[in-house]
Amino acid sequence: MDLTLSSVLHSISYIWCLFQLIFLLAMFTLPRYNRRTYSILTAAFMIPICIVNILVFIIIGSEEYRILSAFTLLFPTVTFFFLASKDRGFRFIFSFFFVLTSSAVAVILTTILESLWGNGLSVLLLAARIIAFICLDLLLLKKVRRPLMEIQGKLDQGWVLFSLLSVTFYLCLVVMTSYPTLITKRPYDIPLALLFLILTPILYYNIFQILSKRNAIHSMLMEQDLLTLRSMALTERLCDIKEAEERIRIEHHDIRHKLGALAVMLSQGEYDEAKSFIDSACAAMDEVVPEKYCKDPILNAVFAFLINSAKKKGIPIKVSLDIPEKLNVDINELSAVLANAIENAIIACSHLPEDKRYISIKCVSSPQFMFQLINPHDNVVKFDRDGYPSSDRAGHGFGTRSIRAFCQKNNAFSDFSTKEGIFYFRLVLPNNK
Repeated sequence: MDLTLSSVLHSISYIWCLFQLIFLLAMFTLPRYNRRTYSILTAAFMIPICIVNILVFIIIGSEEYRILSAFTLLFPTVTFFFLASKDRGFRFIFSFFFVLTSSAVAVILTTILESLWGNGLSVLLLAARIIAFICLDLLLLKKVRRPLMEIQGKLDQGWVLFSLLSVTFYLCLVVMTSYPTLITKRPYDIPLALLFLILTPILYYNIFQILSKRNAIHSMLMEQDLLTLRSMALTERLCDIKEAEERIRIEHHDIRHKLGALAVMLSQGEYDEAKSFIDSACAAMDEVVPEKYCKDPILNAVFAFLINSAKKKGIPIKVSLDIPEKLNVDINELSAVLANAIENAIIACSHLPEDKRYISIKCVSSPQFMFQLINPHDNVVKFDRDGYPSSDRAGHGFGTRSIRAFCQKNNAFSDFSTKEGIFYFRLVLPNNK
């Protein structure tokens, strides 16, 4: 076992690169568990792995460990994050090879620099790799991680192509710098290798630009749907208000005659008839006042519009809403989510016989905001691996994607389930801060 200072520093720099790769994989994996569970599982798995690898390195030495580390460190780590990932398809492949390629660029660049200043200065190699990965961490975590996670949560398509591009570019980079010998032993190929290193950020910059534009289009479509819904809801609300004003005008015109009739009844001792007359007049006045479901005008308009739509289609609807005046989420986004859910329930009930139609809407604000929607259905509901309803029909599934994106953005919990022909949807928001 070679224990010279140069070899030890060289090996430490190698281990540093591996652990940095693990750290970036952990940060760029979209976990299927909540943050606390994911952190506990990661620590419980990775701490023993790190201890074992340090012991193996001390026992067998640096050269042998370089070969064995792929099996003792890299493979178990990749397997763990694959199993912990919420998406085990092409989104995970893209994230994995993006991190792998970014780390490879830092390693290759520092290796080329080492060949230029001489192999005996391992302390410079260690310092260069520490600096390179710190800069890489700051860049990826500050500028890339959050928007990439958001895009992965919203976009379902296009990841096959981007994954293939990422895998292909990584393999080209590895072949260019390692075959037939290491790039440091082929100085005449170093300019071409540097060109590949320069192309790496250019490639991913363009990929992220394309993804950002697609995400913007997705958000714009959601906003367009929301604006259309709000416009329809407010138009319907204005019609209700105008109708109420007209009926109030008529009632105001007729009130003198009704009071005269009531006076005659009372003077003749017809108290039961007078009471019935008063009850009938009160009921008529109650019908004049538009129903109010909550204090927020946007949510109230959306609820009123969709509930009236259900009633017009002959769907009995039971509503019990306790919505707090202030919520720690965007009201426009919440309106779109609840509107999508209610609209899907109306569509499902429209396909049923009239005697089997009904919708139940319930919302409570304590101990935290929870919305529940129940409706019958007549078709088989398919769920994806995350528990969201999926549809193979063109134009369907957009509402579900908006609910998924809303939950991921606001750390909310959603649950979809079916039992004996009844569909259940629940949405729970985090407590107000």
